[in-house]
Amino acid sequence: MSFSLNQIDEYMSALIVNASELLRESEILFENKAFSRSYTLAHIAREEIAKCKILYAAGRRLASGIEIDWKLTIKRLRDHQSKLRQETVGNSILAAMLGDEESFENIIGGASALSDKRNQDKNNSLYVGISPDGKISLPNKVIDRDLSERNIQLARHAISEEASFQTKVGKLSEMKMESMPDISSIDGMSSEDMKSMIKNVAFILAKHTGK
Repeated sequence: MSFSLNQIDEYMSALIVNASELLRESEILFENKAFSRSYTLAHIAREEIAKCKILYAAGRRLASGIEIDWKLTIKRLRDHQSKLRQETVGNSILAAMLGDEESFENIIGGASALSDKRNQDKNNSLYVGISPDGKISLPNKVIDRDLSERNIQLARHAISEEASFQTKVGKLSEMKMESMPDISSIDGMSSEDMKSMIKNVAFILAKHTGK
C-alpha cells in the first residue's frame, strides 16, 4: 500500500477533524468527572496528530523523488510507541524553530522515557493494572482530575499547532519541494545525529512557515 500526495493531504486534514472530535468528547467526559476515560480520548487525539508528522515527512520525500519505505511508514502509523516518539520529535522541531535551545535539549534528552510514561498512562486510563508486588490498581484511582485536564490542554495545543502548520505550508500536492531528511529514521540514530537532523528539518520548515 502507498499514498499519493493528494491522499496524504486528505489524510492529514481528516486527522485534524478526528482529533478535534476526540478532544470534544474528552471534554464532555471531563465535565462529567469521567477523568480516566477523558484522558484516554485526549491521548488518542494526540496520537492522531502525531500521524500528521509521519505523513508529512513521507510526503516531502515523495515529492522530492526519494523512495519511500511504505511498509515501514504504515507500520509507524499503526504503532502506538512510534506515534508517541513522533510527537516528541515534532515538539523538538518546534523548539528548534523557535530557537529555544533549553527546551530542545530537554525534550531530546527525555524522549524515550517520556514516550514510555505516556504509553503507560494511556494503559492505566483503560485497564486494571497489577504491579510486580501484586497490588491491583483501577483506572479511576490512577488517573486524577489534574492529569486528565493537563492531557486535554496538551491535545488542544497539538491540534491548534498542527492546524496552523497545515494552513501556513499549504497542501503538499501544490508545494514547491526541496529535499528534507526522513524524520521517521530517528529510531536507529545516535543522540547527536538526531539533534543534527532535527535542526536541519526545523530550518527547512521555518522557511515555509515564517517562524
